[in-house]
Amino acid sequence: MFKRVVWMGLGATAGAGASLWATQRVRRAVASLAPDHLAIQVSGRLRETGRHLVDALAEGRQAMAAREAELRARLPTGTARPAPQPAGPEASPEASPEAGPEASPEASPEASREASREASRHTAGSAGPVTHRNTSRATQARQ
Repeated sequence: MFKRVVWMGLGATAGAGASLWATQRVRRAVASLAPDHLAIQVSGRLRETGRHLVDALAEGRQAMAAREAELRARLPTGTARPAPQPAGPEASPEASPEAGPEASPEASPEASREASREASRHTAGSAGPVTHRNTSRATQARQ
């Protein structure tokens, strides 16, 4: 009879302990899923991802500059073109007061590429309207 009481007491203690432990775990899980806690977690992860992206871009730019320097060193002397200037508002020819007619944007290779893209856009669209599979019948009827 004494054994039964001991085992009954041990079972009740284990059950109560497991119940308290499970309740505590559920409360922690519910608290971690609260909107304010989720917002903190998401913002932290976004910051971390942003830092990783910035680091990856910087590492890629360094590798690109090193490879470009290596390739420029391989070129025979006299054939190497000067390194391109960084793009930005301070590097644009319109920003410098001494920019002459040779610094016009029309004379740059970027301007000629943009002009050819613009011309190809206009010629590509001359075939008529293009209907896509995902357009609705009402949209196709209007065309």
